[in-house]
Amino acid sequence: MNSSTGANATSLSAISLIEHGTIQLQLALILGLSSFFLYINMVMILIFFKEPVYRDSSRYVLFIHMLFNDTLQSLISVFLYFLVVFRIQFNITLCTFFVHLGGNAAMNTPFNLAVMSLDRYIAICFPLRYSEISSVSRAYLAIGVTWLIGSVPSGSDIFIVLTKLPLSYFNQKALCSRAVLIQNSDQQLKQAVFNGLYFTVVWIAIFYTYVQIVLQARKVRAPGSQASKAQKTVLLHSVQLLLSMAFFLNPLTEYIFQYTAPMVFAHVRYVNFFLTIVLPKFLSPLIYGLRDDNLKKHLRLYLKCNFNKVNPAAVHC
Repeated sequence: MNSSTGANATSLSAISLIEHGTIQLQLALILGLSSFFLYINMVMILIFFKEPVYRDSSRYVLFIHMLFNDTLQSLISVFLYFLVVFRIQFNITLCTFFVHLGGNAAMNTPFNLAVMSLDRYIAICFPLRYSEISSVSRAYLAIGVTWLIGSVPSGSDIFIVLTKLPLSYFNQKALCSRAVLIQNSDQQLKQAVFNGLYFTVVWIAIFYTYVQIVLQARKVRAPGSQASKAQKTVLLHSVQLLLSMAFFLNPLTEYIFQYTAPMVFAHVRYVNFFLTIVLPKFLSPLIYGLRDDNLKKHLRLYLKCNFNKVNPAAVHC
């Protein structure tokens, strides 16, 4: 009996060590990839603020906003993920702030893609009026409207909590997730309605701009034309939108696996987090930034020249 108990204890200990090692590997992978891509994003944002040629273009203003938004959401998501993994309880007031900001950034992504698609549509279909219609000031206005619209879903959750619970609730501590703002099942339905409405509007905008750009590209019939490039860009926007939509499938997959073994559920949550948050958010600089000759050149020079002021026409330090 004692030998059997000892064998079982040894087996459980070995399993525990394996699980602990797996968790450490997962966290290291997230932290490593996040740090690398955040560094690239921050360099691109720095280039935008240091080089006037980018600040005077609505196209680059929208692109840098997408990088900033993705960076913000990624930082918050990784921070909250680590809190949950290590079972660290957080002040609900601060948690509410981070959940709201992260939720706002998540909802901004599809609208920013729609605005970027409209910008390319105007540039190709109305080139003579592009500077008038798609000015830098209007780009900043579109960004402000995007943040306002994106704040409605999580903002309404905060309002519901404030009307149903005493203010002392926000002085408590809990595991930090959107669950601290969920008080009834109707809120889940509300979120689904918002997601469906928002993504439908964005899909219509991207589909319309893509069709119009394709028609314009056929008129030009030049493989390297601006219309052909814009067509590929809008197509990439739709791919980004699909990746963004995958983020909202997380609750469904977690619901399906909620009654499995705790370690299995933890792995499912990790895969969800890695595939729908970590990877998609850091594809933006690869998909867009490295396709742009100016940004690609400046990125290479800034990384090589220790962030010295780089002339846009320079090719060497």
